[in-house]
Amino acid sequence: MQSTFGVKRTCSAREDDINFIELLKIGQPLEFDEHGAYAENNIEICDAFNFDGNQVHFFQIMGSDATAILKKKQQHKYARLASIPIEQLTKEIGILVGANDKIECTVWTILNKRINQKNNVLEQEIKDENQEHYTWLV
Repeated sequence: MQSTFGVKRTCSAREDDINFIELLKIGQPLEFDEHGAYAENNIEICDAFNFDGNQVHFFQIMGSDATAILKKKQQHKYARLASIPIEQLTKEIGILVGANDKIECTVWTILNKRINQKNNVLEQEIKDENQEHYTWLV
C-alpha cells in the first residue's frame, strides 16, 4: 500500500485537536484470495465521535504523518472515503481495501449494529477537501 487508511477523530471543540486512528499502514502487505489482492483491518474503539457530528469519517492519506496532514488541511494529500452516521457508541471500526479500487468502511456499535458503506475510489465525488486536480487513486 502506498497510502494510509483510517479514521479522523476530533477530540474537542478546537478545530486542530485531531487524532488519526490508523487502520491500514503505508507499506502494509496485501493478502490474496480468489477475487484478487486486498488489505483489511478492524480495531476496537468505544467513542460517540461527538465533535465529528456523530459521524465516523474514513480517510485515505498520502504522507508519513496523517494527523499533521489533517491538522494542516493539506487537501492534496487526503481523500475522504466515507462518513458513517452513528446514533450510539462505537464498539469497533474497520476497513477493507481491494486492489480493484473497492472500499468497504464498517462501524459496529455497542449494541452490535453493523453499519457499512461500500464505495469505488474511481466513482467518488470530488468534495471540498479534494479539488479535482488533486484527486488520486489507490
